[in-house]
Amino acid sequence: MRTLREIRNGILVGAPEGQSIYQDASVVTKGGTVYKCQIDRDDICQQIPFDRTNNVGFVGSPLDEKSGQWFGATLSTSGRTDGPVVACAPRYVWFTKDLNRKDPVGTCFVSNGAFDSFEEYSPCRTSSVHQQSLENRPAVFSTREGKAPDDDSYIGYSTVVGHFKQGEEFEGIAVGMPRGNKLKGKVLLFTWNLHNYKNITISNQIGSYFGYSLTAADVNGDKKLKTHS
Repeated sequence: MRTLREIRNGILVGAPEGQSIYQDASVVTKGGTVYKCQIDRDDICQQIPFDRTNNVGFVGSPLDEKSGQWFGATLSTSGRTDGPVVACAPRYVWFTKDLNRKDPVGTCFVSNGAFDSFEEYSPCRTSSVHQQSLENRPAVFSTREGKAPDDDSYIGYSTVVGHFKQGEEFEGIAVGMPRGNKLKGKVLLFTWNLHNYKNITISNQIGSYFGYSLTAADVNGDKKLKTHS
């Protein structure tokens, strides 16, 4: 059996309902896993040990739930051999500290191309927005925690980068909040360092999910991308 280092010319494959060999199947059931597979030979794949832990907490009082979390549903790499690799579990559930509510906040793990170090990144346990450099982990910006009415607003369900603020040298970030604005939806515009300078709330229809998806396009020919919702 080949090791991860021995598999060259490989492709990363997510199996969101797979069973990780690094977790106890009686505790974490079908939490998902990620494989590195050799592309020039059949059936040579190895699971990547992004997460070797079971549910966090104590017996009878868990703090999270990894069963059915769909780990591997999202994969992203820098394209470089030694660059960062990100694998995410969008249905990962976190319990509030008083254990009276469960939030499907999602979580991600970041590794290097050699897969010899792994770090979890799961800031979304509050209704806020975070920006993280994968090259420099200390370089992180975040918004303040949202107010109680913003709970379950799906903030961050969609994001896009572009030049949204006139005169701004650096690209900003547009963030969708499809259940915000009293379930009518809205879009938040941030500068590159996550200063919220404008919100778009044109929808008057409850349940319209305004902000569910975002894209950016050059609409005036200035070679800069603007947001569309």
